[in-house]
Amino acid sequence: MATTTTAGLGSRRTVRKMALAGVLTALSFATSSVVVLPNMAPFQHFFNVITAVLLGPWYAIAVAFLTGSLRMILAGRPILAIVGAVIGAGLAGFLYRWTGKYSAAVIGEVIGTGVISAIVAVPL
Repeated sequence: MATTTTAGLGSRRTVRKMALAGVLTALSFATSSVVVLPNMAPFQHFFNVITAVLLGPWYAIAVAFLTGSLRMILAGRPILAIVGAVIGAGLAGFLYRWTGKYSAAVIGEVIGTGVISAIVAVPL
């Protein structure tokens, strides 16, 4: 019979989180490539909030960066696809971690993507 150690549990959680992050990245890219409003990707923001709630802010930032990079490279979107997504996902994750409320994650995504990333993207 195999025994599990605490080190084994930690690495299993990490692998599960990374696998889920990969699946969420693929779903986010696939859906945001199919349903596109002019210069907007509503499904990417949806998956940013889901990732922020399920995995936390750092994974949300990574998933948003990967999805934005894929959209930029494969779909010909501007670099703003990365800037807006990363700031919104990060703020959503941190607000959810701080409050524990889903509405805080949604508000963080809206403010991070709509307001803060617009200010940051001005020089770009």
